[in-house]
Amino acid sequence: FGEPPHLPDISIIVPLYKRIDLLQHQLAQFASDPELSEADLIYVLDSPELSTTTLAEAARLFELYRVPFRIATLSRNGGFAVANNRGASLAEGRLLLLLNSDVLPASSGWLSRLAGLHETTPRVGALGPKLLFEDDSLQHAGLYFRRSAPWAAWENAHYFKGLHRDLPAANVPRAVPAVTAAC
Repeated sequence: FGEPPHLPDISIIVPLYKRIDLLQHQLAQFASDPELSEADLIYVLDSPELSTTTLAEAARLFELYRVPFRIATLSRNGGFAVANNRGASLAEGRLLLLLNSDVLPASSGWLSRLAGLHETTPRVGALGPKLLFEDDSLQHAGLYFRRSAPWAAWENAHYFKGLHRDLPAANVPRAVPAVTAAC
């Protein structure tokens, strides 16, 4: 939908599973950020039964918000990893950003700030921003792995989850064992 950017620096992969209403929320936020028109934005529909409805809604949303994007429809539900991998196989950007459909940026310029941090941080493989809940508490500030007991399965845990967004320790770039694919 729309004219794709010529030689985009960043491809953004957004899996859509069932909640196609989130497409409108995200595009409404993206419309106020001129950087998003320069990104290769790819939505991957992992609910093929919603294909007709999604494509009709996508055409309407492009006319309303004017943010160019593509939609790839999978032939069957393959799950989150498959949707991201299929989207990545279509990506044209030098950098790849995985983004959940329910993640909404707080302000314009977030994409270039992430890309800039990636470019200026030696030996970084992947990075993830601080993600917030609607009440301004921390949802993600990096992941680590833990076991509740030596015989228990490993679980992922989120640094500072539920604490206030201004917590100093959550506001400095640092190495962590993992980041979320939510962004």
